Amino acid sequence: AEVARFGGHGGTVRGVAFADDDRHLVSAGGSALRRYDIASGRSVFLSGPIPGPIQRMALSAERKKAVVGGPG
Repeated sequence: AEVARFGGHGGTVRGVAFADDDRHLVSAGGSALRRYDIASGRSVFLSGPIPGPIQRMALSAERKKAVVGGPG
C-alpha cells in the first residue's frame, strides 16, 4: 500500500535516502536533487540543473552531503 508520494522530478528517480535529521528525504532524478519534508510531503529544496541525466546518488556517512553521477 502506498503511504506517501513525493512528486516533482522531471525524470526517473535514481536515488532516495533519509537526510541527517531523519525528518527529510533527499532524492535524485532527472537533472536535480530535491529535499522533502516527510511530514508534509513538500519539496523544501531544489538544486540547480545538474548535467544529466542523473543515474546514481549517494550520501556521505553523516548524511549531510550528496553526490550524483551520470554518463560521461
